[in-house]
Amino acid sequence: MFNVPSFGSSAQTSDVQLILTDLLQGMGDYFTQEPGSLNYIECWVYARALAANKQFINLMANQLTPATSSIYLDQWAQIYNISSSLLLDSNYVKNYVEFKQSLFGQPPTYSNLVAFFQQQLGPIFIDLEVRPELQQFATTDPTVQIEQDGYAYSSPLSAVMVYVWQPRDNQDNLLMPTNIFNSIVDSYHAIIEAWNPSYIEFITMNLTNRGNQDGYGNNYNGLNYNNYVDGFNVVSGVAGSNVITGINTVFQLYYNGRPGDFAEVSEGFNPPIQIVDDNNVLQTYFVLSVSSNTSLTLTTKLINNVTSRTYRTLGFVFDTPGTLDASLFNF
Repeated sequence: MFNVPSFGSSAQTSDVQLILTDLLQGMGDYFTQEPGSLNYIECWVYARALAANKQFINLMANQLTPATSSIYLDQWAQIYNISSSLLLDSNYVKNYVEFKQSLFGQPPTYSNLVAFFQQQLGPIFIDLEVRPELQQFATTDPTVQIEQDGYAYSSPLSAVMVYVWQPRDNQDNLLMPTNIFNSIVDSYHAIIEAWNPSYIEFITMNLTNRGNQDGYGNNYNGLNYNNYVDGFNVVSGVAGSNVITGINTVFQLYYNGRPGDFAEVSEGFNPPIQIVDDNNVLQTYFVLSVSSNTSLTLTTKLINNVTSRTYRTLGFVFDTPGTLDASLFNF
């Protein structure tokens, strides 16, 4: 049984009535618009369906912000790691999440994260790198859902690498004291972990290995590090070329027979090499191949000239068994 709404009722301004009127008028004068006719009933059914869809869309859109969230409010609580004993108080959950978001003024999107790190870490911050390799085990189509959508940084099995450096000139003279650098480098953790979902992992990545067993050069000078003045780990290259040549470098193999600074290239990786070039600009390149201890090829061409400069790279250096003296990560 179909009930035709009475004229003059409040239903005339409802979503259903507005959609119905639009559907009827869109048919022109050929079909009757008489209430109770088959044409009218068909349009009414479509109008009811479209109105229901609109209500559902509004409901889901309200879940995007904690102030209007309802059915997904418990998801907000889990993301912000709110105690389960407080979940019964919906107003508390809404106020807590809004407070956390107001600390930063906006949600933790990738661009907002970069802006935060730039402000928090200043000159030691370089960039963020996302490692979503494990996400394929939790996502049916990681290429579309993670990489193309641009949300790899917040996927449950991904890690965000916070790439930093201790400022120095192109002769490896430090421009920021180590004690100041150490006080700044991990200062973001307390803020960032409260701001982001609890499943996102932030790891500090700092290229600390100065090459040639972190400057030891097989202990040729005891505990005194080899350095730029000694002529160790010195590299050169011409702008526009992707070839780097070295003096007293061990790109392929260390003197003690262990794998050299960029030996992982043979395993299919492209490790980074960090150089402050002739213009005193920090550049990060990636190694494509290694032909010898003193020659390697980059994945891209050099931006500026590199004339007898030092470099930094990844690596855990063990020149004494059981002793870790060069670390990639800061925790």
